Amino acid sequence: MKVKVSYSMDIEEIPDLIDGLLAGCRQKMTSELDNLKSSLYDTPKMMKQMDKVRATLSLVDSQLEDVVGLVAGWDQATSIPDEEEEGPPLVETDEETS
Repeated sequence: MKVKVSYSMDIEEIPDLIDGLLAGCRQKMTSELDNLKSSLYDTPKMMKQMDKVRATLSLVDSQLEDVVGLVAGWDQATSIPDEEEEGPPLVETDEETS
C-alpha cells in the first residue's frame, strides 16, 4: 500500500532530500531488475517476480513524480525574480492633481 507523507524542512536541505530519493529509486530498480530471471519451468515463480517488479516500477514512478514536484518547487523558490518583480507594485489612483 502506498501512502503520501509530507513534512516541512529548510530549503537548504532540499538538494540532499532529492539526492536521497533518487538514490533510493536507483537502488530499488537495480535490486528488482537483478532478481528478474526467466523461469519458464516455474511460471508461477516467474509471474510472481514480474508482479513484484511491476509494483516496484509503480512505486518508483510515484517517487519520481514527487521528485519532479520537489525540483520544480525548489527551482521556483530559489530563482532570482525579474527586475520588474523587484520594484514596488504600481498603484493606480483616481485622484486629480492641481
